[in-house]
Amino acid sequence: MKQDICRIAIFYDGHYFTNLSNYYFHNDERKARIYIPGFHEFIVDEVAKAEAVDKRRCQIVDASYFRGRLTAQQAFERDRLYGDRVLEDMLLRADVTMYQRHLSMTADGGLEEKSIDVWLALEAYEMAALKHYDVCVLVTGDGDFVPLVRKLNTIGSRVMLLAWDLQYQHDGRTKYIRASQALIDRVNYPVMMSDIIGARDRKNDPLVNGIFAWPKAAESYEPPAAPLPPPAEDSANAAGEPPRVGGRVYHNFFLRVRKKDYSDQSGAENNETGKPADESAGESVPAASSVRQQGIVEKIYRKYDNGQTKRFGFIRPEGGNGEREDNYYFHEGMVEGGDFDALEENQAVEFEPVSDYQGRKIARHVHGRAAAVTTAADAPTAPAAAPVPALLAS
Repeated sequence: MKQDICRIAIFYDGHYFTNLSNYYFHNDERKARIYIPGFHEFIVDEVAKAEAVDKRRCQIVDASYFRGRLTAQQAFERDRLYGDRVLEDMLLRADVTMYQRHLSMTADGGLEEKSIDVWLALEAYEMAALKHYDVCVLVTGDGDFVPLVRKLNTIGSRVMLLAWDLQYQHDGRTKYIRASQALIDRVNYPVMMSDIIGARDRKNDPLVNGIFAWPKAAESYEPPAAPLPPPAEDSANAAGEPPRVGGRVYHNFFLRVRKKDYSDQSGAENNETGKPADESAGESVPAASSVRQQGIVEKIYRKYDNGQTKRFGFIRPEGGNGEREDNYYFHEGMVEGGDFDALEENQAVEFEPVSDYQGRKIARHVHGRAAAVTTAADAPTAPAAAPVPALLAS
């Protein structure tokens, strides 16, 4: 090679990469997500072998991640705000540039990515033409990128593809993560990652294992052990902010107990042990029942989108007049035990009433209860009326 440095650029198809990471976390024996710094080290080694150059001369000069993103409101309603920030933190730490566009709404109310692959192809070609990359690495399986490979070869960039061929079971159905055969055939350096990762002779290879290793400093990117300083207007009520489920504690600006209706915070887990308050001896956290409310499941929805079932519903609180604005929204992630399908319409339930940052009513920690007759005097006071989430109002 004429150049002193072999310049490498990596282009991630975010949707494809997320599916891969989820597979190794949920379906593989490693039970670990892909660790991007270790992944990049593996890529550098593969490029050095393919280009027949010293590994020290191979440098990743750009890494770009393309994905469709939920709006803040959509992410909140699906309990995805924290997960999105974890992903962004991981990419920032690895010096990966994010290219994001909001997901588009489909006719049936679902969400889909639009034009992300076109955007990736245009950016990859323009950057390669301007920066003269020696090797462009694609992390995708989409055969639509075959024309991009041809164009990159035209301007002198070789293309490496990291490809997977995986099969697994999810919700009783067989699913696949595969790369297009046309794409595999067209690139200069196809690398079958599923074969390499699963090969018995590379079981103890530090480069392969490093793809899934989580160094202590980056372990899961857990939130801080104590709440972050609250904004000035909420400083008097900082002690009342709810911890995140599972003992993960942080200042949540999007979900907070309505302190004007409830004088204390209950149902919280112990910050250090992650156990419910009544299981942690010596803790002074109030009992969960002090802020829990009873109601009836007014409506349950199940929507199918991109092969997944999205489950959510509304609860009519006891003492409510049946008006839609009085109801509380919840989704499957807010049901205790995760058994959303055990709930039925008109079923009596108990829940923790909270509101989001715009005052809309949300039901957390929902679970079914035996039907009982409750007098008006015994019924807990419902929070002040607030509109239902805008995304579901139509």
